[in-house]
Amino acid sequence: MSDTTGNLSLSDRTKHKPDYQLLACIGIMVPFGLVMIYSASFVDGINDHQNSLYFLLRQLFAALVGTVGLLIAQRMNYRWWRTYSLHIFVVSLGLLFLTGFVLPDSITRVNDSRSWIRFGVLSVQPSEFVKLTLIIYLASWLSRRGTRLTNLIYGTLPFGVIVGLVTALVMVGKDLGSTTIIVVASVFIYFVAGASIFHLLGAGLLGLHSFLVGINVASYRLDRINAWLDPSSYVSAAGWQPIHALYALASGGIFGVGLGQSRQKYLWLPQSYTGAILAIIGEELGLIGTL
Repeated sequence: MSDTTGNLSLSDRTKHKPDYQLLACIGIMVPFGLVMIYSASFVDGINDHQNSLYFLLRQLFAALVGTVGLLIAQRMNYRWWRTYSLHIFVVSLGLLFLTGFVLPDSITRVNDSRSWIRFGVLSVQPSEFVKLTLIIYLASWLSRRGTRLTNLIYGTLPFGVIVGLVTALVMVGKDLGSTTIIVVASVFIYFVAGASIFHLLGAGLLGLHSFLVGINVASYRLDRINAWLDPSSYVSAAGWQPIHALYALASGGIFGVGLGQSRQKYLWLPQSYTGAILAIIGEELGLIGTL
């Protein structure tokens, strides 16, 4: 049992074994990701930074930081997160506010998106941080609501205000992708907690309307949707990337052309080491590699 401060009694301070299956997945995915980051990025590294290892070293640093964070987090009592959920959530909102309204474009803007904080070689995207802190805060907030979750006034409306505030701050940075992920994840958490299905359907219709508005108010978003539906109809940048991603996947077939042997990464496929890296994996390692 724990006391009112969330501290465990001596009888509850038993050390539990880690989830070895989860650790095994991470232990496989992270090294595999590092290998593919290098394979997909060394051409851009040489072309843009005169260093074939440029992006690999950045990703390796992030992996080391993440590993340290994992080792620390797995030794922490999960009740600590509930105690300080509001604090870390407010900090993440503050970072989003700084990114959207305070910090200069030279620090925050990347590819027409004002969603980064960069200091030299270090960079962080606050929307990624808020994805985690919102989950922690919603879990704590929903657990305290109990049976009142199905009440429109005490459950659904406050939930909508919380998620709406986060998505509004993220959308200031023109990050519709992160906004969509945040909304979908929040709705699933609310559903699992015991929300009213009718309230969720109403919120879903409102969210769909907002999503469609978000697409139509920015022409480049609409171009991306149309290019996804029919890449061959777009000769602009919106169609260029999906077409060459399809070329890469088609070239890979079942078993791929071989690790490091991709042709599309030679400046044909834009951002081949970020959002389009799955295409490079498919080209080099085939369908088997993507699976």
